[in-house]
Amino acid sequence: MNWIGLRRHWPAVLVASPGILASLWVFEHADRSEGTGWYEFAGGLMLTALLALYLATNRSRADRLRRLADSLQREIAIRRSAEDDLRLMRAAMDCSSEAICLLDPSGRFLTVNDATCRQLGYCREELLNMSVFDIAVQTDREGWQERWNLYREIGARSIEGQRKTKDGRVFPVDLTTSFFKFDDKEYLFTVARDATQRHAIEHELRDARDRAESANQAKSQFLANMSHELRTPLNAIIGFSEVISSALFGPLDTRYRDYAQDIHGSGHHLLRIINDLLDLSKVEAGRFELRDGQVQLAALFEACRRMVSDRAVATGVALDIASTNLVVIGDELRLEQVLLNLVSNAVKFTPSGGEVRITAALGPGGDVSVSVADTGIGMAAEEIPLALQPFGQIDNSLTRPHGGTGLGLPLAKRLVELHGGTLIVESEPGCGTTVTFTLPPERTTLRNPAAAAG
Repeated sequence: MNWIGLRRHWPAVLVASPGILASLWVFEHADRSEGTGWYEFAGGLMLTALLALYLATNRSRADRLRRLADSLQREIAIRRSAEDDLRLMRAAMDCSSEAICLLDPSGRFLTVNDATCRQLGYCREELLNMSVFDIAVQTDREGWQERWNLYREIGARSIEGQRKTKDGRVFPVDLTTSFFKFDDKEYLFTVARDATQRHAIEHELRDARDRAESANQAKSQFLANMSHELRTPLNAIIGFSEVISSALFGPLDTRYRDYAQDIHGSGHHLLRIINDLLDLSKVEAGRFELRDGQVQLAALFEACRRMVSDRAVATGVALDIASTNLVVIGDELRLEQVLLNLVSNAVKFTPSGGEVRITAALGPGGDVSVSVADTGIGMAAEEIPLALQPFGQIDNSLTRPHGGTGLGLPLAKRLVELHGGTLIVESEPGCGTTVTFTLPPERTTLRNPAAAAG
C-alpha cells in the first residue's frame, strides 16, 4: 500500500503520570543544583495545553462542517422541490389544449407550451427566438409600448385577434391576457384559443337566422297581400247567405233558411280567423298602425257583451261585467278586438254553470288594467308560454274538443304591446284563468282611483 501523500490528523493527549512526577521530585532533591527538572515539566504542560487547544479547535471545525452539510442538504431539498413544481407546471401547460405563452416587455417569448407549437407550426426552439410581432397580425412594434401600458393599467382583458402560422395561414383567436410582476420585473401571460370553429358556427347560425327571417318576412308579406283576395269572396258569401236567410226575395223553405244561416255563421267565423291571421302578420311585419282616440271602457265592455252573450247563454256560462267610467287613449277597434278575443276564449273554455267576469281598475300610478277571469279548465304554468305563441295550442283532452287556431291570445298580446302595455296570464288547472292587460299611464285620462268605479 502506498502511504505517500496520505495525511491524517491523530489527536494525542500527554499527561504526566504520578510516577514521572515522583521521579522528577527525587531527581530534583538528588541533584541539588537550582532549577534542574522544572524546565522539562513546564515544557510538558505547555505541550499538553497546545494539544488540548488543537483538539478543541478541530472539534469546533467539525461542528461547523456538520452544520454546513445540514444546511446544504436542506437547500438541495428545497431546490429539488422547486424543480418538481416547475416540471409539474410545465407538464400542466403542455397538457392544455390552449396556446399558453409568457412574454417580456419587449414582446419576446420566454415560455411557450406544446399547444402553441401545434397552433402555429413552429417548434419550441424557434418560438423562443421569436417575438409576438412575428405571429400576431394585429400587433406591431410601433404601438407595442402603448399596448403594454394598457395591459399594465387594466391587468387582464379578453379580446379577439388573428395569428399567422409558419406556412402563412391566418386564423382567428380568442385571446386572454394577464399582466403581472415578479421580482420587480413585468411579464404578460397569454392564453389563445383557436376561434375558427366558433366563427364557422356563428356564420352558420347567422345564415340560418337570416334565412328564417327572410322566410318569415315573405310569409308575413304574402299573408298581408292576400287580404283583399281572401276577404272579397268571404264578404260575398256572408252577404248572399244573409240575403237568403232573411228571405229578402220571397219565402224560403225552413231547411234552406237554416242552411243559409249556417253558411252565414261559418263565413263570419272564417272571416274572424282570416282577420286575426292577417292582423298578426301585419304586426310581425311592422306594418300595423294604430289609430288612437278616446275609448270609453264601458262602451267597449257593452260591445263585447253583445257579441258573446248568445254564445255564453247557449253554453250555460254567466257573464259578469263590472261597471266603469274609465277612459283610455288607444285604437278602439283593436282594443275591442283584444277584449273580444279574451272573453271568447274564456267562454269557450268554461264549462256549463261557470262564470266569466270582466273588470277594469285604475292603478296608483295612473295605469289602467282590464281583467278577464273565468272558472274554466285552466292550464299549467309551463303551458302558458305555449299559449302565447302564434298557433300554439295546449294538447290535452280538455282543450282539443274546443278547437281554435291558437291566434287569439298571441294577437291580443301583440296589440296590447303596440299600445305600450303588457299582457299577463295567470292560470291553474281546474281553477280557471285570469288574463290581465295593462295600458301605461300616458294612455289614461282619468287619474283618480276613487272615481274609477261607475
